[in-house]
Amino acid sequence: MNIKKAFLLLAPALVFVPMTALRTPHAEIASAAQACPRPTAEVQEEIDPLGLFVSIGITLDSQNGYVIATAKNAFTLFPATVEAIVMLYSSSIYQSSYHMMTMAAGNSTPDLDIGQTISAEAPIDGRRLYWQARVYYKADDADWQEKLTSVWLVEADGTMIKS
Repeated sequence: MNIKKAFLLLAPALVFVPMTALRTPHAEIASAAQACPRPTAEVQEEIDPLGLFVSIGITLDSQNGYVIATAKNAFTLFPATVEAIVMLYSSSIYQSSYHMMTMAAGNSTPDLDIGQTISAEAPIDGRRLYWQARVYYKADDADWQEKLTSVWLVEADGTMIKS
């Protein structure tokens, strides 16, 4: 009877040991992977902060027979990739918006770092025209934004008069 009791007590252990011996490390890795959730793209975005604030300025100037639109990244809070497009528009008659003007020049950069500028320029060619500059930009995956200058009349000699 003692042998029978000992067998009954050891029987579960005898069944359990061969079952664990059959488990492979791959099965353990798979079960551990199921228990731990994988990081998602949303988690990655939280780890890598985007540029929270970007300050871009746009100016319009006349120098040496050219009208020049210049955009400058004055400040970026946290690292960011700032894509920027500078456009220069002109018209022979006053227009309140670049939508009614002709694009005279443009330039772009995939990353306008803090302190850097990007310009687009067009020749005056002895013409009296109205001009407006526009910068279209975005930081990382944020929405596109734009900034405009006022409309300026540039005389044939390069003199600028605010309209």
